[in-house]
This record gives sequence, structure tokens and C-alpha cells, in this order.
Amino acid sequence: MFSFEVISQKQLFQYFVHEAAPPQIDLTVRLSHYGLVETPLQAVYGQLSANDVAEWYRKYGNNLFAQNIRNFLGLKSEVNTAIGKSLVESPANFWYFNNGLTILVEKMKKQAIGGADRSVGIFECSGVTVVNGAQTVGTIGRTLVGISEAALQARIIVVDDPNSSMGQLITRASNTQNRIDARNFVALDPQQERIRTELLVSGVNYEYREGETPVESADGFDFIEGIIALACASDEISFVALAKGYVGGLYADITETPYKALFNAGTSSKRLWALVLLGRRIDTYLRKNHDKSSPTVRGTVVHGNRFLMHCILKELEKIHPHDGGSTFTDQEVEASASSMLNKIDAVVQSDYSDAYLARLFKNVSKCTAIRAKVLQ
Repeated sequence: MFSFEVISQKQLFQYFVHEAAPPQIDLTVRLSHYGLVETPLQAVYGQLSANDVAEWYRKYGNNLFAQNIRNFLGLKSEVNTAIGKSLVESPANFWYFNNGLTILVEKMKKQAIGGADRSVGIFECSGVTVVNGAQTVGTIGRTLVGISEAALQARIIVVDDPNSSMGQLITRASNTQNRIDARNFVALDPQQERIRTELLVSGVNYEYREGETPVESADGFDFIEGIIALACASDEISFVALAKGYVGGLYADITETPYKALFNAGTSSKRLWALVLLGRRIDTYLRKNHDKSSPTVRGTVVHGNRFLMHCILKELEKIHPHDGGSTFTDQEVEASASSMLNKIDAVVQSDYSDAYLARLFKNVSKCTAIRAKVLQ
């Protein structure tokens, strides 16, 4: 027997949001030589067995780091290689060598066992996320074989909502003490998760957190490819120049422009994906069909690819807007790409014949001048 229920589009979207969210993790945590903090937030700190941490990772993997600014980066990084070496070669001293973990939980309750004795305590924790120490947890989980005497320090802080301002402040503060790139703090922007969830409903994989499997396929892309596409589609030549010369400058501060101009509540996930796909089509065509015998054409395709993309997108925009709902024919894309490359090449040969192209296309004022001529 089958039954049917009519649901709204909103209910269907909420279902996908729920399915896309990482599972809630509940752990029984055993700490030795622990201490308690009651205010302003409830917290506990103490020594944690590396054996327990290994079990966590083997069971939950990167879901443990759902609110962290990055996932486990693998065993080949310099830092993680050092962590693994000390774990294997000097397990008795691991506590002294390692910075430990910062864990946020939504709820925590101590088991009655042990009473007031602080030598050992067992804590029931729900809504667990490791906000600092992902590399330690991942390395232990991937390296540890058998039983180890290694221990590490851990602090567990109760925050009702890890996404709250306090949860994000703790995450940011505990990570700025380590070698962290500005790229990692993108994960703290709720717009990134919104875009990921909306795209997932459409079957598109979008990865914005460092450490996640890189995606550049027919059904997915990552943050870097996305922000470059948005920069090239913007009206700001300075954004285009950054996309070529210093892409990190686009997200150096996620609270300021240019990042906020590109990623905000008005950023359409549908449009973003459409721009990425259109950019790939343009890149593929230009790489295969440009005049390889011309030094300036060849140099423009290589060194001016972001500026060239920007001008082609602006030219195509005259046909219809890049709203994610319209598609361009191959003929439209190829005609615009070929025409724009020839126009830029003509201006470069006329006005900048002695210029070093790698620098030319990073120069905002000169790119502005070239754009004025080719898009008139």
C-alpha cells in the first residue's frame, strides 16, 4: 500500500536542508585530572586519551569539524607529519608537545561516577563539534594503531548554539593562535552554508571549507572558483585585477569589501553556479582556439585570462543578464570570446606594445582604459 501527502515547496526545501546538515554528534568523554568552570560559560578541561580521539574520528570523520574553519588537511602537511611523528615516537610526551583540543557542545552532564574526585570524570556531551584541533584529531585517527599511552589536553565549552556570536568568537580566537590563512575564516560566514545547501538541493556540490575534497566537475565547484567567477562578473576592475594578481585579496577580510560585495545575502546560488559553468565554457574555447602564433594573443589568454573573462561576460550580458535562469548558445559564447580577444589584442598592440603582459593585466587603471575601448 502506498500513501501520498501533498507538501509545499518550502517544506521540500526544509527537508533538503535537514538532510544536507551534518549529523548531530553525541559523545561520552572521559577526562582525567579535570577542572570545572561555571561562569560565564560552563566548561570542563582535562586530559583526554588519544585512543578515545582515534575512535571518534574513525566513527564520525570530518563531521566532527562541522563548525570548524577547516577540515582535516591530510597526513602529508608539514604540521600533521610532525604531530604523527611525536604520537608514534614519543607517546608519553605527546601531552607536552601538542596544543590540545577546543570542543564546543550544546549540552553537557557529568556522570555520578567518581563523585567529587577530580582524578577521573565522565561527561555526556551532545551536539559536539571540534572547533580547534582538527589536524590533531585527524592525524590521531589516521595514524594510531593499537593501544597508545598518548594523552592530550582538551577543554569542552557549553554553547547552546555553536553558530551564535559567542560560538564564532571562540572558534576564531582559538584558531588565530595557530598558522591560519584568511581563506579558513570564510567558513564562519553563514552565507557560504546557505549557498552550499541551496545548490545541494539542485544536485550541485559546493565546497567552501579548506580540507574538503576539491570539487571541479560537471556537478560541483569550490569557493576559489566561485569567488573568481563573481569577481570577473562584477563591474569593479579592481576585483578583476585581484582575481588575477592576488586572489586572496578578495577574501582577506570577510567583513569588508571586496568579499562582502561578492558574497552577501543577495548572492544568488543559481547565478553563481551559472557563472562558473559559463566561465568554464569560455576558458575551454579560448585555450583551444586562440592564435598560438601571436605572442600578444597567446600572452593575453595566459596572463589576461581574468580580464578577458570579465570583458566577455560584460559583452554577453548585452544579450541577456547573468541571472542563472538564461543560457547562452555555443555560437553566442564563441563569437563573443573570439571577438573580444581580437579587440583586446588590437588595443594592446596599439597602446601597450612594450608592456609586460603579466603586469599589464594586474594594473587597474590600464585595464580600465582597455575596457573602455573594447566595450564601447
